[in-house]
Amino acid sequence: LAFVPVAQLVAQQAEGRGTTPRFSSSAGAYLAGRAARTAGDPVTSADFMARALRGDPNQMFLLVGTFRLSIEAGDVRMAMSLADRVYARDVADPVATLVLAVRDAETGEYGSLIDRAREWRQRDQRALVPVFLEAWAQAGLGDGEAAMAALATVEVQRATPWLGLEQGLIWDYLGAPDAAAES
Repeated sequence: LAFVPVAQLVAQQAEGRGTTPRFSSSAGAYLAGRAARTAGDPVTSADFMARALRGDPNQMFLLVGTFRLSIEAGDVRMAMSLADRVYARDVADPVATLVLAVRDAETGEYGSLIDRAREWRQRDQRALVPVFLEAWAQAGLGDGEAAMAALATVEVQRATPWLGLEQGLIWDYLGAPDAAAES
């Protein structure tokens, strides 16, 4: 029953009728975050979970939950700030790896992106995303042949619908329209 007032406060906030409640404990912020999540408000939920995480920064469950909610809420800044911490605790986390890969691409850290994609591929030989990430990183470095070599590591039967598209897009990006057309 104590949960009901928290849920009402969160619902009012989501509707714009209330003020954001302040909690003196991580538990209160966590419960408000859960209520907001249940109410279908990922933005408010991510905010409350971030508050709970600040109160208990070493709680892995809160860290991963806040990270995922920040992505769902579209808070790229928060997601980027938490991704390093999630990855440091679990290098096999594919969402953290993908967020860090996006950051690498955005900042032009193509060498780091290639390393990250190769590590991911070593953990999951059948994953297509790291292959495409490596290929695009090679394209970012201006090396079309290395990009095509990365794509060539994919089992053709699994990637047939995507492989030609990625090849064509990469060649087009590199300013090679004839090679793009052949893809």
